[in-house]
Amino acid sequence: MTALSRPAFGWWGPAWVGSWVLAGVLLVAWGVLRAAQKHRQLRSARPDSGGGPGGADEPGGCEGCDGPSGGEPEDYGRAA
Repeated sequence: MTALSRPAFGWWGPAWVGSWVLAGVLLVAWGVLRAAQKHRQLRSARPDSGGGPGGADEPGGCEGCDGPSGGEPEDYGRAA
C-alpha cells in the first residue's frame, strides 16, 4: 500500500527531458518541411519557372492569357 501512496518518480526526469527533446525535433522538422514547401510554392509561382503558362517551356510566353489579343473584349451580349 505504501508503493501506491508514494510512487517512485525516478522515471519523470528522463521522460520530461525526452518530451522536450521530442518537441524540439518535431518543431525543427516542421520548420524544414515548411521552408521546403514555401520554396516550391514560390518557385512555381514565378513566371520563369517553366512549370506553367509563360514559363521556360513556352518560348513565346503566355500570349492571350489576359484575354483576346484583338485589343477589344469579346462581345458576350447583354446582361438580363
